[in-house]
Amino acid sequence: RALKNLIGNPQFKSKKLDTPTLYNKKIVIFTQYKDTAYYLYNNLKNWIKDEIDLHPWLKDGDNLKIGLVTGETETSTKINYIKRFSPGSNNGWTEVKRSGEIEILITTDALSEGINLQDADAVVNYDLPWNPMIIVQRVGRVNRIGNEKDITVINYMPSGEIEVLVGILNKLNEKIEDITLVVGKDVRILSPDEKINIETFGEKIKDL
Repeated sequence: RALKNLIGNPQFKSKKLDTPTLYNKKIVIFTQYKDTAYYLYNNLKNWIKDEIDLHPWLKDGDNLKIGLVTGETETSTKINYIKRFSPGSNNGWTEVKRSGEIEILITTDALSEGINLQDADAVVNYDLPWNPMIIVQRVGRVNRIGNEKDITVINYMPSGEIEVLVGILNKLNEKIEDITLVVGKDVRILSPDEKINIETFGEKIKDL
């Protein structure tokens, strides 16, 4: 809901934060997970389609100016979407004339490295990776030499429930390390490949 308000309301102002509206901006939305990317894409696509008069900048006749790229996307399709989303920096005006421009590009970290998306105005980190350098890489796709726009970066923070789960995970790891120190490394509770980490824990939570 918050993302829709940011995109669809030119007057939107967050009650908690001075968050600028994303209305009429070219936006790349990053998420770690493929399932989340599909969820966002289908949700926003249906919303744009249903709101007949609200989002003219996101429509070109029957075409919706929204795209999705994950690790499963074919290379030719990925290149096409990159050129249509950022035609100025990727010599993509031929693709734009043929298939239309993309104003919202939803992607996993398949596009977080080595890709030029500097036509964009905004980066949304829908979820935050545990490695902060990935955030730098994501923003670096847009905030590049030659882009003279003011780039808006919006980070969605984990919910309270996730913070609680991460806290439990950290305490669990501490307890396991304490036990290892007491009984010795030869009597480990977990083998190295069984070591609990936030990524695998997060995947288990997501599956549940």
